[in-house]
Amino acid sequence: SFFLKKTGMGAVSANKELALQYLDEGFICGVSPDGIAGIFEVNAKDEVGNPVESLVILNRKGIYEIAYRAGVPIICTYTFGTTEAFSVWFDPRGYLKKFSRLFRASVVLFWGRFFLPLPYRTPITTVVGKPLHVDKKDNPTKEELNHLRDRVLEEYQRIFELHKHAYGWGHKKLVFK
Repeated sequence: SFFLKKTGMGAVSANKELALQYLDEGFICGVSPDGIAGIFEVNAKDEVGNPVESLVILNRKGIYEIAYRAGVPIICTYTFGTTEAFSVWFDPRGYLKKFSRLFRASVVLFWGRFFLPLPYRTPITTVVGKPLHVDKKDNPTKEELNHLRDRVLEEYQRIFELHKHAYGWGHKKLVFK
């Protein structure tokens, strides 16, 4: 996960206090909700083997606390096609996932066209949800954080379902992990 400053698209550490500082200074912050864990879900399948799109977001509540403490809206975006831009191999024992978590950087073997790190020719489309307004609150309760998480999950589901047929993914569903 990383935050984007509103000028120059500079990346800074995904740290709550730093995010609050930048928001307080008037910058806009963007967050990749599933971070490194999401990389290991690109080939996800449901219980009967159908391909699914996964967001590893269920236990990530830091962004909700930041939104409350800063009093800023959350705007969900979903990018279709990123899971088809490259082929990815993961070791069956999960060592790459463990190393990635340890080093806080993705350690994966991936390739695209011509077995190079060139993405396959696949359309990449980003859709934007409605702003989810959040009132400023220094110490949100667990219930408030869970309620905001539920609103975010509903918005992700809404924008995915609304646009998946136009993208050609009518057969896919979005799952949260």
